[in-house]
Amino acid sequence: MPSNDLAQEAADFYILSARDGKSRLAVETSVGETYIQHNHRVPDGPEGFRKRYHDMSHDYGYRDVAIIRSFASDTVAALHTIEDRGDGGVWVAMVLLRFADGKICEQWDNFVEVADLASALAVTGGPSAISTLEATEHTSAQARATIQALIDNEPMSAAAGFDHRKFRHHDAGQAQRTFPAEWFDNRSNLQISTIHQVVAQHNFAVVQSEGSVDGTATAFTDWFRCEQGLIVQHWGIAETIVDESSSEHRNGKF
Repeated sequence: MPSNDLAQEAADFYILSARDGKSRLAVETSVGETYIQHNHRVPDGPEGFRKRYHDMSHDYGYRDVAIIRSFASDTVAALHTIEDRGDGGVWVAMVLLRFADGKICEQWDNFVEVADLASALAVTGGPSAISTLEATEHTSAQARATIQALIDNEPMSAAAGFDHRKFRHHDAGQAQRTFPAEWFDNRSNLQISTIHQVVAQHNFAVVQSEGSVDGTATAFTDWFRCEQGLIVQHWGIAETIVDESSSEHRNGKF
């Protein structure tokens, strides 16, 4: 469930537009005059968002969206979702929505298609509750340090920021896996070059970064959970960054 008013508003907006097909009402209720879009499939601006989600509600005969976990900083809400689009497949998404003057004004996201609903539930499994026992600044620093270590090509096997006994990793290929050194280490096909944004609240943090997979430009969204000051869970989605000529806008992925 959403963790506070900002996360609740973001969840309501997303459910109203992506699940219920009421994108016009969602935009009128929650979006200001500006809506900066970073999803290459969606045109820029409030009207671009409204039309895309209106069209999607008609393109798929069945559509359901579930918010698995969410939180918000002072200005950005993070949503971890499952989207069942019927004939359009089952997708897992991490969506960041930025607010200004009480209205949503910017969106970033990463999507990955999974085999079925059971796979989606597996890769999004784990706790969803906010724990106020964890300090936001510390969680943010732990998450940033993890991605920075990947940038610096440092080994993760001895990383002090992890509870190696409790750690669980989720992705589209490995639904739930105890933390082995090889998950972070020896991944020569994956390179991260830049951290763009870290959003955190208490025990959760999301890091947006970019780099490449097998030489292909890629956007990464990594979601971490901390417990007793250490990272105990990770969910991640990587999405190819398309060429500007294939995008609906010129805002870039970040």
